[in-house]
Amino acid sequence: MGIEVKMDIFDDKLKITAIRLDDRLLHGIIVTQWLPQIKCNRVIIVDDKVANDALKKEVMQLSKPLNVALSIINKTTFKNNMENNRYDHQKLYIITRDISILPLLVCFQYSLPKINVGMYFAKNGTYALSNRIVVNDSDLLIMKELMELGIIFEAQYVPSESAENLNVVIKEQMKEENHG
Repeated sequence: MGIEVKMDIFDDKLKITAIRLDDRLLHGIIVTQWLPQIKCNRVIIVDDKVANDALKKEVMQLSKPLNVALSIINKTTFKNNMENNRYDHQKLYIITRDISILPLLVCFQYSLPKINVGMYFAKNGTYALSNRIVVNDSDLLIMKELMELGIIFEAQYVPSESAENLNVVIKEQMKEENHG
C-alpha cells in the first residue's frame, strides 16, 4: 500500500488542531466536552453518507456551537478543498469514521496531531484495541503505516479520562497477526 507524501514545501497556513475517528461523528460529547477544549474555528465532518443526507446534516448543524463553523462533506469534496487550500488560515477539528482520510492528510504534508479514537467499530472488525474500538485488517494496515510516520493513536472517550496510547496495542496486534 505505502503512503506517498507530496514533495512540495508546505507552508503552515492551515492548522489541524485535532482529529477524531468516531462512528458517531458530531454528537453530544464532542459538542459539550471536546469542543470547549479544542481551539478550532471550524469542525469538518468527512463522511460520504452523512454529506448526502439533508436531515442528518441539519441535525448536526443545529447541535454545533455558534462560534464554530461546521462543514459536512464527502471524501472527494474534502480532498478537493484541501488541494485548493479552501481552509487556509483556519484551525480545524476533523471528525470522520473513514480511516482512509488520515493517509490523505499525510500526503498533503499536514502535520497531524495525535489521532483521538472515540467509539469505532469497523465493518468486519476482528481486532479489539479497546472495549470501544474494533478495527479490521485494512484499518490495522493504515494505522501501522501512519505509526511508522510517527503518528500516535490514542483512545480517549472523554477529555476527563486518561488517554491510552493505542500504538502499543496496535503493534502487539500486528505481532499476533504475523505469528498467529
